[in-house]
Amino acid sequence: MPDDTAPALGFSIVATLNNKRQITVQSFVPLDTSKEEIAKTLDKILDQLDRQDTRYRLHDLKILLERDEKSLAQHISQAADLQNAYVAEHAASGRRGEYEPKGTQKTNIENVRKTIEALKEQVAKIKVEIKEGESLVKV
Repeated sequence: MPDDTAPALGFSIVATLNNKRQITVQSFVPLDTSKEEIAKTLDKILDQLDRQDTRYRLHDLKILLERDEKSLAQHISQAADLQNAYVAEHAASGRRGEYEPKGTQKTNIENVRKTIEALKEQVAKIKVEIKEGESLVKV
């Protein structure tokens, strides 16, 4: 006599977590389960897979944040050093008036400024991703 309580419908989901790990999740539901209940079961599984993926991605995001914050601090220091060197060069040359960057100096200062702005944006973006990820990981 067949066992009516045995799972009759099974499914497997294979997911890659943070491009480093792979996980397979299997679940079974009775044959008479409604489409809505099957969808709820799949949603629960996929939500947890998203949570696990985010958990592993957070580690990498925190490493990126540390790297970019360090780079930002270095570029800010470099910009100040560059500006000070150009001002000192201007003063040592005996030129009159206030220092105003021109030519290559202006280009160099502008390039460092653009890099600083890009790094600030990147750091802010990573912080938002970390915050969103941490809220998803907390269950």
